[in-house]
Amino acid sequence: IHYFIADNLEVAPGAEVSLKWFVKRATQVTVNGEVVTLTGTKKVVVNSTAIFKLVASNEFGTASASTRVTVLKNPEIVFFQSNNFKEKPLFPGNIGELSWYVKGASWARLKNSTTGEEVEINSFQHSMPILPDQDVTYILVAGNSDKQVETRHEVSVSDEVFINSFIVNSKEILEGNFAKLSWDVQGVESVEIHPLVGVVPAKGSKKVKITEDTTFTLSA
Repeated sequence: IHYFIADNLEVAPGAEVSLKWFVKRATQVTVNGEVVTLTGTKKVVVNSTAIFKLVASNEFGTASASTRVTVLKNPEIVFFQSNNFKEKPLFPGNIGELSWYVKGASWARLKNSTTGEEVEINSFQHSMPILPDQDVTYILVAGNSDKQVETRHEVSVSDEVFINSFIVNSKEILEGNFAKLSWDVQGVESVEIHPLVGVVPAKGSKKVKITEDTTFTLSA
């Protein structure tokens, strides 16, 4: 028996589970007493916690393997989060990501509290991109035939300018050589760098020729 597995070990009541197996050198294989092929998949509906047993046999003996599927009566939102938070907000036009993991639910919905938009979730462990233009609270609701639960997650969108970086590749160079400036600013589309550079996109780099001691200033 190379493997005997269930695609989901914790499910809501009434959920469908796929059992998968791969067996070699057997003349007969059964799953809970039902004769099956050496390699296969079987879908079963689970209403209560169940143990499925695979038995493989030939003229030399038998081998067996089991897998347990637990039915959770109470749905649980294990986590619901984003890659952004109050100390690291999104900026307008930037893409964030929501992710979640739900156990024991037969359905789940995601709601945007600002727009009122609500969508059904087809995968209980997944992520999706978000592009809010203002502070927003996302609400995740999940349930089964017995109970429903919900949790909220706030995503902050900043209208402030934030300079992630402004660096030069070398602070000491020979007269007449080039220095490379690099910058990354959020919250604006362009910035101004003096001297020698001028107005440039909010993120970029540029080589400038240095003929004397120079202090560069970035304004955003």
